Amino acid sequence: MNESRLSAAANQGEVPLGLWPRVRARIRAAEEWEMPTGAAVRDRRMVDFWRTERGGWKGRGVPMLDVIDLYSPLRELDLLGRFIHLFTSQRPVTDKKIVGFYAVFGPAWEFVTADGERLAAWVQRLDPDVRKRLPSPIRLGYSEPMWWLEEKAQELRLTYDVYAALKDDAPELLRAILGGVPQGKAIMDIYIAGGMVMRALVDERNKGGRKAGSFSAEIAPAQEAPVGRAMRALTDDEARHWGRVVLTSQLNTAEARSSRRWVARKDILRAAFSEDGEPVGAAPGSKLNLVRVRGCEGLTTALYLHIADLIQQEAVLKHCPGCRRLFYRDRSDQIYCDPRCGDAARQRLRYAEYIRGKHRDTLKRRSRRADNKQRPTG
Repeated sequence: MNESRLSAAANQGEVPLGLWPRVRARIRAAEEWEMPTGAAVRDRRMVDFWRTERGGWKGRGVPMLDVIDLYSPLRELDLLGRFIHLFTSQRPVTDKKIVGFYAVFGPAWEFVTADGERLAAWVQRLDPDVRKRLPSPIRLGYSEPMWWLEEKAQELRLTYDVYAALKDDAPELLRAILGGVPQGKAIMDIYIAGGMVMRALVDERNKGGRKAGSFSAEIAPAQEAPVGRAMRALTDDEARHWGRVVLTSQLNTAEARSSRRWVARKDILRAAFSEDGEPVGAAPGSKLNLVRVRGCEGLTTALYLHIADLIQQEAVLKHCPGCRRLFYRDRSDQIYCDPRCGDAARQRLRYAEYIRGKHRDTLKRRSRRADNKQRPTG
């Protein structure tokens, strides 16, 4: 973010904390013990941005933080759609795109505290015995598996979809996202974890007393019921209620990982000074202004705060008809995410029309030849 953009942000009463680590990433195949137990892992690659002092990539290592740059993901309005599209695409993400993403936006870092130790959030998904044997840089978050990035992207997409359905007051879409309720069970909580919507269920007869041992966490399927189990669909009011529960839970968790505070400070732009110490140009204003400073621990926290900002603005993202990704519109009449995507989509449309026209001409020629053969001669 340059100085003029920082000045504009200050005029709006907000300055994002912009020191952000950039890394030199390296892609390798993930080890079997680096996979979560019992999870279907589609992409079995690992992103490393640490190395040993001897230059290797295993064992005791040091972080490879390339630069600490002035950059704020909260100002990249299109980043949410890009992150979701990149890591939830049906096509495998190329190594080049992953390395390029890390070079620009830095690590997705998310941390938890377990047994008094600060760990990368994805490490907690591994077997406890495996966790103890992990090299220190991996435990501290200097490696990120692709399966975890996919889960984070899916969780962000689910959170945004819940918000969009609530904004449009579309309980049928909320039912598709949240799933139904097994017969004889009642919902005590709904949350998003592991890239999926989860439900905390209790026996219907124990709903009030919360009897010990009556809870069970189950995946809430979208638009399909588990085999051999009858499901009850959520009512409209239930869908709206649990949609709000899911949305606020996700955003409050992200808010707890961030720093939002108001500080009083002078103009963030400093006046230039000549060699003799005299100010050059306009001096900074002496008036104190309240400026909201926002700091994020990692990229995923910033992306959740993007969703919170959309809610504050009562705004929604748009689907690009060219690449199908979500994007933030700069203009109300913007159709495609960027001009190149629009040009490519129009070229595909023209080519499809050309092929259809060529196919019609071929059918007409065949029809004329058939008529000529059937027409009597002489």
